[in-house]
This record gives sequence, C-alpha cells and structure tokens, in this order.
Amino acid sequence: MEMTAQEHSNRKGQSYKLLLWFAMISMVMMFAGLTSAYVVSSSRKDWLIDFEMPNAFILSTLAIILSSITFHLAGKSIKQNNRKLTSIWLFATLGLGVYLLFYNF
Repeated sequence: MEMTAQEHSNRKGQSYKLLLWFAMISMVMMFAGLTSAYVVSSSRKDWLIDFEMPNAFILSTLAIILSSITFHLAGKSIKQNNRKLTSIWLFATLGLGVYLLFYNF
C-alpha cells in the first residue's frame, strides 16, 4: 500500500502530537508528585533544619544560566552577521558546557 506525501505528513504530525501529549502528561504527573512530596515533608518537625545547598548545585545552576545567556547572545550576533562575536559567544557556551560535563569528576 503506497502512501502519498500528504498522508505521510499527516501521520507524522499525528505521531508528534501524541508524543507531545505523553510528554505533557508525564510533566504534570512529575510536578504533582513533587508538590505532594513537598506538602507531606513540610509538615515534619525536622523539615529543612541545618539544610545547606551543595556548592555543586549552585555552580552548575550558575553555569547553565550563563550558558543560556551566551547562547542567546551568539544567536543575536549571528543575526547581525558578526562572525567574530558569534564565535566568541559560541566558544564561551562550549566552555561552560564542558565545565558542566567534567565538574563533578
């Protein structure tokens, strides 16, 4: 049975829509589970006593935020046709990505 290009495109679109629904449902379920865990845990007497945020979490979060900014700036530079600045921002993004890969080792 042969399928036309239009039929193939329609089926592909339906598949993507189904995957999107699965992803959205799983994210909602994860959010509900984390919210439930927070509500249950916050009623405990020892909740967050002597809790200290790990340095690795703080540094990796900072690296993710900085890499998002440098990637955005690289996109703006490429739209302005500034190859040198684009390369600088992309290498900065690459450096931050490498830092994220090898920081915990």
